[in-house]
Amino acid sequence: MNQTNFNFIESEKAYATRFFQFPQVLIYGSQYKTLSDSAKLGYMILQDRLDYSLKNNWVDEDNRVYFIFTNQELTDLMGWSKKKVIRVKNELENQGLLFQKAMHFNPKTGKNEPNRLYLADLEVTATDIYTKSRQQEPRTLGTRESVKTEPSRKFVKTLDTRESVKTEPSRKFVKDTPQTLDTRESVKKSHNLDYTNN
Repeated sequence: MNQTNFNFIESEKAYATRFFQFPQVLIYGSQYKTLSDSAKLGYMILQDRLDYSLKNNWVDEDNRVYFIFTNQELTDLMGWSKKKVIRVKNELENQGLLFQKAMHFNPKTGKNEPNRLYLADLEVTATDIYTKSRQQEPRTLGTRESVKTEPSRKFVKTLDTRESVKTEPSRKFVKDTPQTLDTRESVKKSHNLDYTNN
């Protein structure tokens, strides 16, 4: 792909970009391990809809926030089939994360009202927090430990090499020195003898 066809993010648009919040407990929580990826994504999408509910004052008589999100809207938004939308909602219901209240026919409006959807708060336990920190720390510590250990092994090898290098020249020096001294000594003696004779 060449540069002219690439849709670069410009500075003005970067500030307008918004992100979904994905609850970490859906990944780290042991009680949510059986949820499919689609169900976790569905929970995140439905949770994002709560902002819209609060703006529209969608609060029932018991002060519980609800939202309206029809199957068709979810199908259009996610690109899922209606069967998949129903399956995801059922999965969330079975996990105790979604409650649907059928509103039936409303005589005031003369229409069938869409279901009210309620999301449950996610349960975060001390075990979930421990699990998250445990899964993150050992990998980091393990990596750091091996990095610390590796250079120390190399350092020992370097010392060994240096020691053998130090030892080698000293052996050569010892071997060479007597010969040199002997030669010099004989030269001195012969010189001295010559001097004495002269």
